[in-house]
Amino acid sequence: MCPALTLGSETTVADTIAHARQKMEAARAKADDIAVVTDFIGRFYRTVAPGDIQGKPLEYLYGAARSAWTLAQRRKPGTLAIRAFNPTADDTGWACEHTVIEMVNDDMPFLVDTVTAALNDLDIEVHGIIHPLIAVERDAEGALVRLLPEGSETGLAESVMHVEVTRQTEAAKLDLIAARLDEVLADVRLAVEDWAAMRARVDEALEADFPEDDCHECRAFLDWLKVHHFTFLGSRVYTAVDEDGAPALRLDPASGLGILRDPERRVFDELQTNAAGQVETRILNQEGPPLLVAKSVRRATVHRPASMDAIVVKRRDAEGRVTGIWLFLGLFTAEVYTNSPLMVPMLRGKITRVIAAAGFRRNSHDGKKLLSILENLPRDELFQSSEEHLLAVAVGILQLQERRRVALFLREDDFQRFISCLVYIPRDRFDTPLRLAIQEILAQAFDGEILAYYT
Repeated sequence: MCPALTLGSETTVADTIAHARQKMEAARAKADDIAVVTDFIGRFYRTVAPGDIQGKPLEYLYGAARSAWTLAQRRKPGTLAIRAFNPTADDTGWACEHTVIEMVNDDMPFLVDTVTAALNDLDIEVHGIIHPLIAVERDAEGALVRLLPEGSETGLAESVMHVEVTRQTEAAKLDLIAARLDEVLADVRLAVEDWAAMRARVDEALEADFPEDDCHECRAFLDWLKVHHFTFLGSRVYTAVDEDGAPALRLDPASGLGILRDPERRVFDELQTNAAGQVETRILNQEGPPLLVAKSVRRATVHRPASMDAIVVKRRDAEGRVTGIWLFLGLFTAEVYTNSPLMVPMLRGKITRVIAAAGFRRNSHDGKKLLSILENLPRDELFQSSEEHLLAVAVGILQLQERRRVALFLREDDFQRFISCLVYIPRDRFDTPLRLAIQEILAQAFDGEILAYYT
């Protein structure tokens, strides 16, 4: 989509409005009704790329906009109005070769990304999206009273979405689409509604009694998270308890925020029956780091379908004993993966210590090479690896510089849920069949399944 209209799209929209007026006048519609519907049609197509509507039949353009207008007539704030259907001239008065999904919702971040990702997960191809934002006034029952002037800061800001996907002929599949989108957009609503509360909980964690050596780095990292480097999707509070002589974490069921409001939602223990115990042992280790960054095996339903990042901050009493944790679940923003890790609190200190442990001066030839290797490692490896493991991997990669051979570096997740495999091969030998063969070898060797790969 483009932010501004060209003359071609302006002409198409004007023709569509004229067609709508003619149709409604022929049906003896009231002048006020004609005015408001044509106003909506103009807003509906205003930011659509010219190529997406030029050449389309006026009956189709009018029908698509009028159908969305009909759906928008009644919706209570805080709810989603949705329908998935196959328009035909006989049933709806307009036809479309694709299945159409219409939604009216509160305006929120991540709507288009979330809808597209959910449809891709259902293996449904998206052919086009129209997504105007409108300001409206509704009565107590959710009935539309009137459209407010564009740019109005009063009333309700609403998202109207028209999505065309590959035609689905089974009623059950249409129901599945509507149900899945309702589910993921409910998650968007939870995350958006509790966003401020989750940031306030970070402020609470900033007041934690961190060990003196880690105090500055941990607080700097938490402050950094809040400055648009982390998309907060959920949070919880756990209390440390003793269960049959073993340390354990007990969820405060009223503490859930965002997508973790439901206490039944899991974060860590989906893959192994012993994973929960591993998590608790690692977290409650009095000598362990005061702040942990881990990967949840749950994929995000909001924004982008990646495994979510889990940030654990330990709570301590006056004697320094771990009494519980704050848990934050979400996604690091894209710039975290593209910018230098030296810009990330906690990572820059880790990298500096690894280079020092290797015995290299920072500005020496080998020191610069080691720094380049560390800067180009996957961010998840930098966040989750111990300094000892990073040192071994970085030095191993450095030793590969003069050799044309394959190398494999393995890291078992601290919570024993997955294995991370870094495979290095000469560039001129790499191709897709080789990558698939490597994946198959690794899956067989570990008797597991490939969760994700990155080149």
